Amino acid sequence: MNTCVESILNQTHENLEVILVDDGSTDGSGEICDSYAKTDTRVQVLHTKNGGQAAARNRGIEVSKGEYLTFIDSDDSMEPELIETLYLAQKKSGANLVSCRWRNVYEDGRIERSSGQTSGSVNVGKEEALRRMLYQIDTDVCVWAKLYQRDLFKSLRFEEGKIYEDFAIMFPILEQTQKVTFLGYDGYCYLQRSAGTMRQSFHRKKMALIDYAEVMYRHISTVYPKLAEAAAYRAVRADFNIYLQIPRTAEYKEERKRVENCIKKYRKTVLRDQYAGFGTKAPLLCTLISFGLVYRLKDMKKLGKRQGQI
Repeated sequence: MNTCVESILNQTHENLEVILVDDGSTDGSGEICDSYAKTDTRVQVLHTKNGGQAAARNRGIEVSKGEYLTFIDSDDSMEPELIETLYLAQKKSGANLVSCRWRNVYEDGRIERSSGQTSGSVNVGKEEALRRMLYQIDTDVCVWAKLYQRDLFKSLRFEEGKIYEDFAIMFPILEQTQKVTFLGYDGYCYLQRSAGTMRQSFHRKKMALIDYAEVMYRHISTVYPKLAEAAAYRAVRADFNIYLQIPRTAEYKEERKRVENCIKKYRKTVLRDQYAGFGTKAPLLCTLISFGLVYRLKDMKKLGKRQGQI
């Protein structure tokens, strides 16, 4: 946590309101937060009951006063110029949202840069921003590594009591934008913990991602019919993410069957999609023979662009 907070306080853009939310921690994190507030007047600490990440973020939004918002998870960190880079890009383009890439930082010290198409910056409208989010081009559904105009959260909050809340909120956020700026700069450092929330063993709460993906697909394909293929692509990737976590036991037969039916629903569309990559089409082709082949493919080749991606 110290690495995270110090990376914020050491930003080259110093005019910051730093809100640290102690979500009922029992590991001394609350005391650490308080110690930073005593030495830096920019820091405000909120001590709350353990309501989860969504509740902590909502509380931070509600007490914040700044014109812009950004988020960081306590395991992660920022390069010193991250906020300045996002802020200057926003001032130049007038975008409602500025998004940059990230670096995957592993516990053994390895660093893996996220892939993307943009080397400098590109400004796009709402539908193109949605397309890029759906195809995971230069961005993803994570709420961090982005700078938001405050008004984007005027009527939106994270859904509390569930996980994968980033997936649920990012598409509605983009729908409120007129312009989005994507940067090739990768100043956010995402710590890949083996015991992180998205890598813990399967539990039924993770089926929330299947719910969110279905809601997203129905909405996007109805309101933005030209993005129906992209929405199917994103939904099927979310489905595979959960499917490969579900134990192959009788206890979870119902969950496996539900996800298999979702994959079948999107399969033909995604296989015909010229923008869908081989890493997504290969497991879909396997399902034409047997869903069991998907597990074998997983053992031979890592599916997706980065570990933990949904």
